[in-house]
Amino acid sequence: NMSLYQDYASALSRMSLPMFNVIGNHDYNLNKSNDISAAEDYEKWLGPTNYSFNLCGFHVVVVDGIIMKDNGTRLTKDYTYGLSDEVYDWLSGDLRFVSKNTPILFCSHAQMFSTGTSSDRWNSAATVNGKKYAQLLGTFDKVYSWAGHAHQTYNTTGKGRTYPNIESHTLSRSTGDMWTNEWINPDGVPRGYVVAQLAE
Repeated sequence: NMSLYQDYASALSRMSLPMFNVIGNHDYNLNKSNDISAAEDYEKWLGPTNYSFNLCGFHVVVVDGIIMKDNGTRLTKDYTYGLSDEVYDWLSGDLRFVSKNTPILFCSHAQMFSTGTSSDRWNSAATVNGKKYAQLLGTFDKVYSWAGHAHQTYNTTGKGRTYPNIESHTLSRSTGDMWTNEWINPDGVPRGYVVAQLAE
């Protein structure tokens, strides 16, 4: 419902803390004919879908990790994960100017690395340009990948994996378990937030 953007932007303006948005699969206008034009409403109210900034010694990168599919005339509700060629090119250009020892916060709506399942694997191998962005981020000393989308909370380290420098963190939904209550999620964690602190 694209008309909700105005209400959301108005609510954000009343909050007394900085807020950085990332586009997700429900934020696209399905009446548009392609992935790029479908993000125009989001960009009108919230800004670019791909951007970066430096904050407290971190380089924060926010990417559009959802690629919407179309049926030739308009978008469908179907999508795939990963980075389009254009977004990957932007990411690689952005990171050229960042020191390899600068910690990276890599933010997307959906999981770009860990799926958090019992048969867990780095799912970047199965996403569009996944091998390329994994290799690129693998050249940095420390990467923290953040996502939502899965409606549950889990954290996966890179220990024993191809890129041990990459940690994957997924946050649960902000609306709680919609079929049970509005306060906690099905996995029992508080809804929609985490307080993170670096170990000394």
